[in-house]
Amino acid sequence: MTATELIQETRAAFSDPSKRATPVVGGCYYFLKGENGIKDRMCAIGRCLIDPLKAHEEGGNSLILFNETWQLNGIEWSDELLKEEYRGFPPELWKDLQKWHDGNYNFTENSISRIGEEEINRLLKTYETNCN
Repeated sequence: MTATELIQETRAAFSDPSKRATPVVGGCYYFLKGENGIKDRMCAIGRCLIDPLKAHEEGGNSLILFNETWQLNGIEWSDELLKEEYRGFPPELWKDLQKWHDGNYNFTENSISRIGEEEINRLLKTYETNCN
């Protein structure tokens, strides 16, 4: 998978509001339990993790740079946290996808907003040469 494919897949996944895990303004959860079970609604990172429940139970929902080390809820970031098809991308790309997913201004009630589309296009331009 290329960065372009990952970004486009993320965009497609969150075009459907019923798949978003954003119950609060300015934040999300790695998963929200939906009608069909635990993996109905997941965030941009959560849907790519091997074990989103474990990441959620570790106490948060954030990929941060801490003391020059990328951490996911206090766990040092590693490709080993991701399903195989999502490995090999820099943490900055994941952080940018998470930030896009967290931004309520990127979505309308039914789809992705104009601002959200502009941000996706910016991500595509940023990462097409750096990660493809």
